[in-house]
Amino acid sequence: MRLSSKALPIALATLLGPIGAKAATSSACPAHLVTVVEKMFPAAKLGACTHEKEHGREEVDVHLTTAQGHKVEVDLALDGTLIKTEVAVELTAVPAAVMTGLTAKFPKAKATRAEKQTHADGKVFYEVEFADGKARREGTFTEAGVLVDVE
Repeated sequence: MRLSSKALPIALATLLGPIGAKAATSSACPAHLVTVVEKMFPAAKLGACTHEKEHGREEVDVHLTTAQGHKVEVDLALDGTLIKTEVAVELTAVPAAVMTGLTAKFPKAKATRAEKQTHADGKVFYEVEFADGKARREGTFTEAGVLVDVE
């Protein structure tokens, strides 16, 4: 995910802090977004809160650690609407269809890490980071192994 370099209106800049900051502390997260995340993950410890522009829309990514010790990123729209959650998973937990889709599109790819993304509508995707020669890339796949995005 990339940080936006575009300036925000003064109201948003005041609410979210300056764009381009690497990661603010959880105290810099807007209170209404902290409330949303705390309802979703009641005993979680909040970490970094970053403002990003993803696929043309402004969002806030809240990083947290659940009571069970899982690292989770919650992506929220500025109004608090859930976009998706991302949880790191072991490569062995990635569906075989995803790994087959990876090797079909990138025959020389070597997967290095993966995240399970659950969107607000319940759809699940897997983002797989991989080495493709000297380049490091990320591919997002459906559970059926269909490539939907490459970075």
